[in-house]
Amino acid sequence: MKRIGIAAAILIVALLMTGAVSALASNEKTEKTIMIRGIGPDTAMTSDGQVVKVIFHNINNGTQIGTNQLQSTLSSVSGSVAPGYMDVWGPYSWTAGTYVSESATWTPTNQNALLGIYDLDQNNGPFLQRSGGSGTFSVSVPWTGSSWGYAFLNPASNSQTESYTLTY
Repeated sequence: MKRIGIAAAILIVALLMTGAVSALASNEKTEKTIMIRGIGPDTAMTSDGQVVKVIFHNINNGTQIGTNQLQSTLSSVSGSVAPGYMDVWGPYSWTAGTYVSESATWTPTNQNALLGIYDLDQNNGPFLQRSGGSGTFSVSVPWTGSSWGYAFLNPASNSQTESYTLTY
C-alpha cells in the first residue's frame, strides 16, 4: 500500500512538472499582437505607446506615389519610411474571417519592423514585430471592411529610414 502511495505521488509530481514545462514552452512561442489605432486624421498609436504617421497609397491607379513605387503585379510594393512612419497599401474589401498574408524584406537589416493590416475606415488593425531584415505576417481579418490595406511600419525607436519590399 505504501508503494502505491509513493508511486502515485511521483506520478502526480511528474504530470505537474510536464504540464508546467509544456505551458512555459508554448508561452515562449506565442507572438504578441500589437494593435494600432488612429488618434488623428493621419496619426496612429501602437498598443505599446508609439505615435506614428500613417501614409496611405492607393493601389488602384498603378502610378508612382511620392517616393513609393507601385509594381506592375499589384502583389508587390516597395518604399522607404522614416522612423515613426507607416505605409498602408490598399484599399481592399475583406470579410471578417478572410485569411490574409504578407511578407517583407527591408534594410537596414539590424532594425525591427512591424507588419500588419490596417482598416482606414476604423483606423485600427493588428500587427506583429519582425526583425532581421525579413518577416511574414498572417492573420484572419477581424472585421468586415472595404478600406483595408497591407501595412509596413518603421518603429519610432529605430534610428534609420527603412527601404522595404512588401509582397502579398
